[in-house]
Amino acid sequence: MPAILVHHRVSDYDTWLPHFEAHAAARDTAGVVKAIVWQSADDPNDVFVLMKAEDLAGLRGLAESEDLKQTMLKAGVQLPVEVHFLTKAGIYEH
Repeated sequence: MPAILVHHRVSDYDTWLPHFEAHAAARDTAGVVKAIVWQSADDPNDVFVLMKAEDLAGLRGLAESEDLKQTMLKAGVQLPVEVHFLTKAGIYEH
């Protein structure tokens, strides 16, 4: 299952989160089946989002959408934004 990992700084996590939550319908439309949000242990405004989806095309469409760009701008996302498209290589446990 493909995934996307997005890393960005936000002006304020508590301001950013409601914008992220309100964008759930767009993620659903893109085929996202799971979204996990992390914050840096040292800086709560340093945010990582991992989303798994049914297909890579849906993730690319979401990442490139004008709607997402506007939502991120309103939410206080600071540039640059790191975006990584991922495919599963295997399961490794130690």
